[in-house]
Amino acid sequence: MVSKKIDKLNNLSFKKPKKSQFPLLSILNFIPNKNSYFETILITLNDNLVNKYLDNKINYNSIHKNLLTLIKSPFLNKYYKLEPKNIYDIKRMIDLTNKFVENNYKYYEK
Repeated sequence: MVSKKIDKLNNLSFKKPKKSQFPLLSILNFIPNKNSYFETILITLNDNLVNKYLDNKINYNSIHKNLLTLIKSPFLNKYYKLEPKNIYDIKRMIDLTNKFVENNYKYYEK
């Protein structure tokens, strides 16, 4: 049984995903080479948008469109070069990002 599963795994082939099919992959272009606020902002945006979806404030498509739009915003973009110095900096960035989402998210039709 285990050997059959291993054989299946050995026969896997991976293909590079097409950004036209998966536009959310363009977020990978924003990842800086050094530590920054980017990861904190990305996770906070995603958490906030998923909560809005679960609360029926936005639809599923709006999660992706908002995430792409908000992550590219000049307001947040300026923090991608800055590095947090302590946990309090990270907490402030989370609060700032949450406020930014509240004021800038949109409901997109399907």
